[in-house]
Amino acid sequence: MKVFLFILTLCAGLSNARLQGSSRRSLFDWGYYHGWFTALPDDICEGRHVHGQCHVRMDNVTRSWCKDGGKCPIVIFLHDKGQTAYDYMRHSEPWNYGLIGVYPQAYKNMWNTHDVEGDDILNSMDDVAFIAKIIKHVKTLPELENSNVYVVGTGNGAQLAYMLAANAGPDLPIMGIGAAYMSLLKTPAQYGPGPMKNTKPTSESYPVSVHQTMYTADMEVPFTGGNSPLFSNDIFQLMPADLSIETWATHNGCHSNSIEPYSQGNMKRYECPDTIVILDYYTNHNNYLNDDLKYKVYSFIHHVDHLPPRVRNFSDCCSDTNFNVTVNDKVFLCADLKNDTSKCGWTNTLNETGDMSCPLECSPTCIQDRAFKTNTLECD
Repeated sequence: MKVFLFILTLCAGLSNARLQGSSRRSLFDWGYYHGWFTALPDDICEGRHVHGQCHVRMDNVTRSWCKDGGKCPIVIFLHDKGQTAYDYMRHSEPWNYGLIGVYPQAYKNMWNTHDVEGDDILNSMDDVAFIAKIIKHVKTLPELENSNVYVVGTGNGAQLAYMLAANAGPDLPIMGIGAAYMSLLKTPAQYGPGPMKNTKPTSESYPVSVHQTMYTADMEVPFTGGNSPLFSNDIFQLMPADLSIETWATHNGCHSNSIEPYSQGNMKRYECPDTIVILDYYTNHNNYLNDDLKYKVYSFIHHVDHLPPRVRNFSDCCSDTNFNVTVNDKVFLCADLKNDTSKCGWTNTLNETGDMSCPLECSPTCIQDRAFKTNTLECD
């Protein structure tokens, strides 16, 4: 009876209190072995089982309101070089903030975001495709199929977060990233063994919200950019922090920005049409995901998640050339569609037209399911 009461008391306390101090490790272990976390299927790691280092864990959805149809943002946590997925599992606590965490493990505790001399296996790891595969699987879970995906990373993990955002699109439906202690690469513009190798956004990259955190006196990731001791090859050069965030702001169509000073640093915030872009820079180094930064990054995710659905025109959504759409009872192949300035009057290569009922905009889930809203009124 006493044991039963102790367990009830412990569960009640954990539901309201944060895991703090020296008790955090023991409570984490208790939660891990009692179903707080679940493992993703082994085939997620297919081709990556080198020395048994590949695994992916995630928060157990059944202990959150997601199981009741709630829309919980999915956050993929990418650890820094030399760290592990368990470090984020112990300290990130997304469940306290209405988020679902996913924790992948890198080969040799390092993501393949730049060339490592003499390590052909690490240099062959397609980590962008690996994360894309994780996202595809997690989105098949009934509780999370309508949830948006975010990425949070530190150092080497932040560099991978940038690559994921730079390749955002139908195969990488990422809404936002939180990147700490890393800027975009100035050079090279592409890196990696797979097809999704952009290191910075291009004209084909979808807009992604970005929260970048920097330390102004960082010796490994200089605030002013340039060389970094993290890279063994001089071709890898960092952008200055200001240029890094400006690159995202320009790509997202942002305009004016404002600087908000506070006791430990400054925050530069851009005005953007349908994304959020922030540079948060500290004069003193802070452990990433301490309570202050955790609150800022998680608040950023929730703010992005409550933005109005992003409207894309039909040709943006129609990236699958084998997908067909029916307009005026005529079937059009996406590869054949030509868009005029009114978004109406679709014409294919056979000069068949559909100008009475045409797709005006994508549904909010167009990236995932290629669904479209339609308008039955005549076009002007």
